[in-house]
Amino acid sequence: IDNIDNIDNIDNINNTQDTDTLADTVTLPSGLILPSYSFLTSLNLSSNKLSHHPQNPPPNEVNFLHLTPNLVTLDLAANFLASISPLTSSVKLPNLTKLVLSYNNLTSFSGLSLFAPNVEDLDVKGNNVKDPAAIVQLSSCKRIRILTMQTVEGGCSNPVCSSPSYTSAVVASCPFLTTLDGHPSTKHNEFGLDDDTVDEIINAGEVEVEEMEFDSPKE
Repeated sequence: IDNIDNIDNIDNINNTQDTDTLADTVTLPSGLILPSYSFLTSLNLSSNKLSHHPQNPPPNEVNFLHLTPNLVTLDLAANFLASISPLTSSVKLPNLTKLVLSYNNLTSFSGLSLFAPNVEDLDVKGNNVKDPAAIVQLSSCKRIRILTMQTVEGGCSNPVCSSPSYTSAVVASCPFLTTLDGHPSTKHNEFGLDDDTVDEIINAGEVEVEEMEFDSPKE
């Protein structure tokens, strides 16, 4: 199955590890209870007006990801998410390596390391991260290789991208970064390490993040 336009069609999915996409457009009726879909490895829930309000849940609250614990790729782009932290209260996705959170209203990366501790490819362009200190929160996700905070042309940027220390702060917080905003990052290559060696270093907890002074974004 390549595409499901309605949540009612989920029952048509076969129990297979090769399911690429659960949905391009999924509606989540209020009170919907889903069975477990632990076989899913890729889930696209972009543009579904999803949000997370624990005290007053709307019909499209994100409260179902615990049903998909083996996801490798998750796309939550173009929703109404203001924070990552609420997601950590009900789910941890240790196998997730690609996470798309672009075009939401995130202001920080708090909770990311609990929600997706092994994420390698993170797309957060088009959000509202202003504080350069938020970049340090990325250091808890030690496997990040690809980070997208704006397009390769500099469009859809987070406000923090205009800080003079933006690039150096990201490189300091993500020591094994290979690509930043579509451009090659050289620090990983300077180490002269292959991916297996990088994994060994990360697993051994030998990664140290440099302390830096941050410049405020340009007005």
